[in-house]
Amino acid sequence: MIGRKSFLALISHIVVQICNGIVYFTAVKKFLPLQFGYYQIAGSIILIFSLLSTLGFADTHVKIIAEKKNIDEAFTTYAIIKIIIIIFSAFITSFIVFFQATNGLISNDKEQLWIILIVGISNLFIAISSIYNLSFRGTLKFAKLELPIMIGTICGAIFSLISILIFENFLLYLISLVLTNVIILILYINFGKSFHFTHINFSLIKRYLFLSIPFLIPILLLNLRKSLGPLLFLQFFDEELLGVYSIITSFFSMLVILEKSFIFVLVPSFTQLISDQNSKKLKDSINLFSKYMLIINGIVIIAGVIFAEVFLKYILGQFYFEKGLFFFYGSLLTLLIFPLMIPYSALIIATEKMKMYITVEILFFVFSLISWIFFIPQFNIVGIELGAWIALIPNIIILRLYCIKHFSVDKLKKHEFWNVFMIFILIFFSLFASSKQLPFFFNVLTFLIIIGCYIVFLLFAKIIDKRDIRYILDNINPKKMINYIQEETMNDKN
Repeated sequence: MIGRKSFLALISHIVVQICNGIVYFTAVKKFLPLQFGYYQIAGSIILIFSLLSTLGFADTHVKIIAEKKNIDEAFTTYAIIKIIIIIFSAFITSFIVFFQATNGLISNDKEQLWIILIVGISNLFIAISSIYNLSFRGTLKFAKLELPIMIGTICGAIFSLISILIFENFLLYLISLVLTNVIILILYINFGKSFHFTHINFSLIKRYLFLSIPFLIPILLLNLRKSLGPLLFLQFFDEELLGVYSIITSFFSMLVILEKSFIFVLVPSFTQLISDQNSKKLKDSINLFSKYMLIINGIVIIAGVIFAEVFLKYILGQFYFEKGLFFFYGSLLTLLIFPLMIPYSALIIATEKMKMYITVEILFFVFSLISWIFFIPQFNIVGIELGAWIALIPNIIILRLYCIKHFSVDKLKKHEFWNVFMIFILIFFSLFASSKQLPFFFNVLTFLIIIGCYIVFLLFAKIIDKRDIRYILDNINPKKMINYIQEETMNDKN
């Protein structure tokens, strides 16, 4: 059943990202990079609200509710805590925006201020929805978690396309984000009837506070890393170039979200497996995640390299190709590292090994800080993320060695090594093919030949076999998937 939940999450995120991708790239063709630069600034500022309204409680709530002890009390306690910190966060963020605007730290342009307001309201609804989102995730109710997201995104995408193609209004396009999150919240409340408001458990409040404090430091560092980089970039370059960074980053967030769809399952399922002392199934889950995500990301990287020019020059525009090509390639290569790191990060969180979790985020932040100081002036938008990319290498080594030592997880297997090695070889051939600037038809043919060779290699090296194919087909079986969705959404029990 875990596999079916994972594939439902994957299908949901693919649908969501296709909708978002169509809307986003339609908007890119209609609106100016300057407006997306304003949007990036707004996002960096509103990250303050996201940080304050989370305060380390998100992963804590997933862990507590995954234990399935007093679910209604945990839900009620977290809901009260969340509402209080949302009100506090909204007040603090509003004050910061007012201070920055009146002191000239951000543009006083009316469009910029309206964008900040709309993005802030959108994030307010996201924060409220997270009460249900995290509770569904902790109880592994993924049909109730994902269906509202798909429905809300599709409705929001329709409104977005109308605002872009008919009204040609950037602010109206951003308002569609608010509409999306309102629909998601309404559906969450409807599906969340299985959660009952009871009374606050003060002993649970103490536990939330105790567990959330260690989570707060990594979340603080992560949000600082995401917000400070773009803001420091503006000390050297303008909003238009930052818009290129924003658009390419948004595209890759659509790809990374595929991995997050599995992470949503990993932390609560790891928590339950550890509680049941089922170490064999834990190892199998880690190995399956790494294997499948390496294959998926390897194919995505090869496609990205071959079609980079088509995507940047002909879909986005010449300006994006000239200013964003190297950043695009760098972002592509990081996709190869994530499958080798993510399951171990999830295991660290599930087992509350917070010192290691904090160490990883400190390394990311330190490397990023060095990159902002020394690399932004030389490498422009590449300098924003270069430090974090470099930090992936020591972090993956540290995490894997730690998990091997403390949890007896498998070392780097021969199949995994050869899979990574083969992907690097195919990336090299893809770079060579893309440098020839072949016509689109030959690019497609080249991609199919390279992927065909990769699939033959996977079968010949026995990285995938009949069991994998049967496993995948069983979990994506439409009839079984529909039965699972109906069973879960019709059931008001936790």
